Parts: sequence; structure tokens; C-alpha cells
Amino acid sequence: MKSLEVLARFHHELGLGELVLDHNDRSSIKIESDIIVTFELDTVKDQIELIGILLKGPLADKTTLFSRLLSENFCTGLNGARLALDNAQQQVLLCQTLVAEHISHAHFELAVARFVSRYEALRDTLSVPQDSALSGPQTSHTAQNNHFAHMPFGMVQA
Repeated sequence: MKSLEVLARFHHELGLGELVLDHNDRSSIKIESDIIVTFELDTVKDQIELIGILLKGPLADKTTLFSRLLSENFCTGLNGARLALDNAQQQVLLCQTLVAEHISHAHFELAVARFVSRYEALRDTLSVPQDSALSGPQTSHTAQNNHFAHMPFGMVQA
């Protein structure tokens, strides 16, 4: 299990001591004062999932939220990361899967640094006051900016 070794070494080099996983094979670290990155270990597939909470609910305007998440997922350079909605917890997550066979320790450190940078940029992009919608001015559903309107049905922008 290379993923366990890489994660344990990362924890040790950060000065966190021995790696301790919870009952879901997860471990979290706090970076700076406000960023928490959770590392979820998948021992079957030998991979590590990086997870960060970008927004916490309540999430008022779900239509606008879904539009923004799709736009960010398909139209920005997430470089293998993806945005997800945890509907039960009312949270927007940034997730990235790192496959162990392609991970060296140096690559893992770089991937975590990139994940944190991406997290900071997206958090700033998606953050809004609690009492407003997730995007700019309110418009009707038919008049909203549709970033995908120019694309043929079934086509995904790469």
C-alpha cells in the first residue's frame, strides 16, 4: 500500500508524528488558520482523496449554485480536481484523487500544495455573504448567463 506509506511520511515530515486514521480511513490537517484538508485513504484502489470544504450552507439558490459548480468544473483549470455538492451536509467540496502508483513523496507534496492553492482561489471565487445568492445580480432562469448555451447537446468543453 504505497498510498499509506506516502501519507504517513507526509504526516511525519510535517511534524505531526505518527499517522492516525479514523474509522473511515481519514486524517485531516489544518493549514494556515482556516484551511482544513482531509486525506481519505482508499486501500482497495491504493489512492488518496484530498477533500476541502469550500462553502458551508445553508445554500439558498441551488439553481445558481449548480450553474456555478458546472461552470467551475468544466471551464476552469482544476487540473484533475473537481467540485462536488454534499447535499446532506449543505457543503461544497473540492476533491482530488491521487493514484498511488503515480505518486512519489515529492509529487504528493507538490499535489497538496497545488490543491491548497486551488482551494484558496476557488474559496475566494465562490464565497459570498450568507444572505445573498451564490452569483451576481438575480435574473430569471431564462435570462441567466448560460455558459453552456453555445455548445451542442451532449458535448462537453475540454
